[in-house]
Amino acid sequence: MSWTRKPHDMANPLIRLINEGKIRSLQQLKSTYRTLVMKTHPDAVGSDKLVEEHLSLGSCYEEARRYFENRNGPREEPGRTIERNHRLAYFQLLEKLERIDKPYSFHRQQNSNTIRALQDEAQLHFSGWAGLHEHLYLAADREYDRIKAGKPSEPSPQHALAITISPVFHNIVAYHLTGMSFYRKQVNQNLKAILQRLVEEGYPALKEFIELLISDMDHGPAVFGKGRRIFRKRSLD
Repeated sequence: MSWTRKPHDMANPLIRLINEGKIRSLQQLKSTYRTLVMKTHPDAVGSDKLVEEHLSLGSCYEEARRYFENRNGPREEPGRTIERNHRLAYFQLLEKLERIDKPYSFHRQQNSNTIRALQDEAQLHFSGWAGLHEHLYLAADREYDRIKAGKPSEPSPQHALAITISPVFHNIVAYHLTGMSFYRKQVNQNLKAILQRLVEEGYPALKEFIELLISDMDHGPAVFGKGRRIFRKRSLD
């Protein structure tokens, strides 16, 4: 259907700025989004108190982009369905999972229903985005779940496997939700050593899946586009 402005659009801060004439180009929209998302990002705030607002901004950007494009360009064809950005939805859910499903957590069991529901929803969006790799995704998810559910084998907790992997996922997700290249650079810290350790400790699917996600970063952050289907991973060796 054609784009029509709804009353709740005024609650979208980006649409409000478009209507006030403070955003006049898609580049300004991206820049403003980055500013807003970093003001609410847990890394910047130092806590999770604004995490729900932070997570909602990705949807606000998609809505504002469609609003801007249809206000300033050709209208959508009647009857045309707006395609869901499954790539963005997947990383939004992955951030929720990373926050609730902490490695070696004592509360995993009591949160198991919520974790399972988020995992199922994430799988649906991953399938909608990169269904060719769903088998790898499921195998990697099982391996990561075993790591997080187990007890650290290292004498020093900071060297435990899940603790070393968690920042990799954190930086990948943050890059896709904020569009900030800083997080993409952070992904490479100790990456080869981490991937090698996954192989040595018997988690090859998780290693390959991480490589797949890193390869996909070449397509840009998910919040600014659906990217392209991933047909094969880039070798990181």
